[in-house]
Amino acid sequence: MTLGAVPAASEEISVVVLPYLSQAPIFIAIEEGMFEREGITINRVDMKSSSPVVPGIMSGEFDMAMAVPTAGFFNAIHRGGKGRIVGPGVTFSTGSCDYLAYYGRQGFDRVSFTSGREMTVNLSADAITFEGYLTSLINKMPGAEKLKFEFLEMPAYTQGDALQAGSIDVAFTAEPWVTRFNDAGLGQVTMGASEILPDGQYGTLMFSARLADTDPALGVRVKRAMDAAISQYNEGKTARNLDILAKYTGLSVDVVNRACWASVPDDGAVRVDSLIAYQSWLVTNDIIDRVIPVDEMIVEIAKE
Repeated sequence: MTLGAVPAASEEISVVVLPYLSQAPIFIAIEEGMFEREGITINRVDMKSSSPVVPGIMSGEFDMAMAVPTAGFFNAIHRGGKGRIVGPGVTFSTGSCDYLAYYGRQGFDRVSFTSGREMTVNLSADAITFEGYLTSLINKMPGAEKLKFEFLEMPAYTQGDALQAGSIDVAFTAEPWVTRFNDAGLGQVTMGASEILPDGQYGTLMFSARLADTDPALGVRVKRAMDAAISQYNEGKTARNLDILAKYTGLSVDVVNRACWASVPDDGAVRVDSLIAYQSWLVTNDIIDRVIPVDEMIVEIAKE
């Protein structure tokens, strides 16, 4: 489905703002006035947790967010939900740094994953979300077939203590925690997500039914603002981008500069094959009802 465009007019939309580095294009779009140039006023919804984001997009409470498609997202579409993916977010680009990674305690490095030995790995991750899917792919890698993972759910801020104490072997984590763990000398990246699922889609840009269907002209303008923000984000660690990311995440400029920045492609292409494969795993594990095809999951926004 392709949405057309009409001349801009003043509108208000609600945008979810989470304090994560992966949300950088939203920070840039707001801070640089990219929405305002499209005649759009932002109702900024600051949140600490991503859990309410997908339900809010589906209900229309939020108009736009950068979020990971969850099992709830796919099931909501199956049951008639109108929220849609309109572009890529965090993508596991081959050759990129390890924004999202399996971080091992001291002595538990990559060789520990691929030694071919039968071994139980205590892993801080959620077994029934994308983390579980990605972990299942590790077992298909040469030398990792005999690994058995014991999943232990815990918040990121407790993973460091657990790694140091040896109560977990590996933490599934993201920046800035990878940098923080390195600074504390807790261990090393055992394996990056981009190695496990090259060119895989993790995060996405999502629109509510209002932007994806009811008011397509407004959707075009919002997407144009986000495309401009992603383009600036991909200029890299410029002084301006560093200042914006530090402001919105509450991190120091030094940490933001040393952290790995997530790959967010500016080609606008959603890596659909990886989303379909992820859904197949969810169906196999009785977590979602069916695989949602591309035409029900994604709306293509036309460029003027």
